Amino acid sequence: MTRRPILQLLDLPLRHLPEELDGVRLAHISDLHVRKDRARFRQLIEELADADLDLACYTGDYMTWPGDEEVALQVMGRVIEAASPRLGQFGIFGNHDSAELARRFEELPVHWLINDAVELKGLPLEVSGLSRERHRMFDAARVAARMSGVAESNQGGTPFRILLSHHPYTLIHAADLGADLMLAGHSHGGQCRLPGARALANSSRLPRHLTAGRFRYRGTEAMVCRGLGEVHLPLRLNCPPHVPIYVLRRDPSGPKKTNPPISGFESVWSW
Repeated sequence: MTRRPILQLLDLPLRHLPEELDGVRLAHISDLHVRKDRARFRQLIEELADADLDLACYTGDYMTWPGDEEVALQVMGRVIEAASPRLGQFGIFGNHDSAELARRFEELPVHWLINDAVELKGLPLEVSGLSRERHRMFDAARVAARMSGVAESNQGGTPFRILLSHHPYTLIHAADLGADLMLAGHSHGGQCRLPGARALANSSRLPRHLTAGRFRYRGTEAMVCRGLGEVHLPLRLNCPPHVPIYVLRRDPSGPKKTNPPISGFESVWSW
């Protein structure tokens, strides 16, 4: 039987993308929920080895319960080695990730953005992170201060801003922070869906039609992926795991940021 690919290639047109970033290939890896080594993770590692990536971004929930730290470290170490993107790897933690896991993950070659922001050297690109761990809430005020510092140090103007956040509802905060693109997970795409991809639940403050896909709030774009793992039940129904690879494309005709703010999120498309 032919395996369903885990990697999903997707062109992502973005209005404010600088020409220097057109064609950048970015892998978005989220919600592995490692409890043991699985064939799914081994397949992901095989596919990543041939993915030809520029960036890799990780948006949390690498483990599920206390005690999973060691196996999560082993699996993520192999994932990160296989990804080996040219421009770097960036990550945050999720609500299932423990303080012990965060401590042990410091040894991995990932720039962990614990409510922080960093500009890539030589590129008009800033990556920031709202990190929400089991033991600590995110700090949007600190991220705002760090983003302001990056902007002030940038001699060529404001960079394109990618914000990593585990929770999709923080798109409101991403818009307030001036992010151009937010990457999030957490929802598992609903994990179990009715026919027609209708989610039964999404563990989010957002309505079920905003469970996974591309959303917009005040012109800030969000990509919310289905992730790889499960929680509570080891089951996915009509909701296959995936790791999207976004090919960033410059689209000058795209939507402008609106001001004053609009109420509610706009669903661009779901997956």
